[in-house]
Amino acid sequence: MEQKARDAWSEIDENGIGKVEVTELPLLLENLGMPPSPELEMELDRDGNGLVYRDDFVNWAVINHEKSGELAGGGLEEGSTTSSNLLGLSPDELWKKVEKMAASAKNMTSSDIHEAAWKGDLELLKKYVYIDPSLSNSPDDSEWGGDYTPLHYAAYQGHADICEFLIDDPMVDINRRTVTGCTPLFLAAQQGKAGVVRMLLLAGASPVIAEDEYYFTPIDVARQHKDAVFSIFKSGEEWDYEKWRQGEKGGGGLLHRVQM
Repeated sequence: MEQKARDAWSEIDENGIGKVEVTELPLLLENLGMPPSPELEMELDRDGNGLVYRDDFVNWAVINHEKSGELAGGGLEEGSTTSSNLLGLSPDELWKKVEKMAASAKNMTSSDIHEAAWKGDLELLKKYVYIDPSLSNSPDDSEWGGDYTPLHYAAYQGHADICEFLIDDPMVDINRRTVTGCTPLFLAAQQGKAGVVRMLLLAGASPVIAEDEYYFTPIDVARQHKDAVFSIFKSGEEWDYEKWRQGEKGGGGLLHRVQM
């Protein structure tokens, strides 16, 4: 039943984003060969946001099938701890799984990917990206968001695991600038997040992009963390600063005011 439910879902969710409008439920049930269920809309759309998520639907289908006794070997007696469902879980375990996923969905509706990045919640952030891959590089356009992307927030806070995940995402612009011109590397250097600075440099982040107010580069703001961060820029282990210095000589670029 699990595979049948996934196949039925795929017929509706052609883009594979993992969510559909709640109005698609009747067609989903029809594709699955199951009778209409008026209560299903309320059961799967607990948050009232008009969306149903794939895993919630698949688990519901498996549980409903189990309760109807249609799976091989018949149904389970009340209180049984041995499940015959395709997930290998008891009814109680299945319900707990569904409730956990519902709670996760609720968490997503009360938060956003930028807050997840700020707080260091990698698992929640991954769920957002799974649902909509473009979110990984999306600017925060809220009143005080300043066009920070998830990578800006994670770099500022020093969440290395989230930074690593986002850096590996081909949709993420590692040198994207905020409203004031700050890059993720600038913020990591400013906040003394040495591990993230090293990670960003190794991934190809530019150390010479200046912010718009005082025209400081990541190298400039790293000076306040001389031993922990500035030494990374100066060592050249993560980036070839000598080559960069040579390329800037006489070019009227930023190097003339950056003394290593």
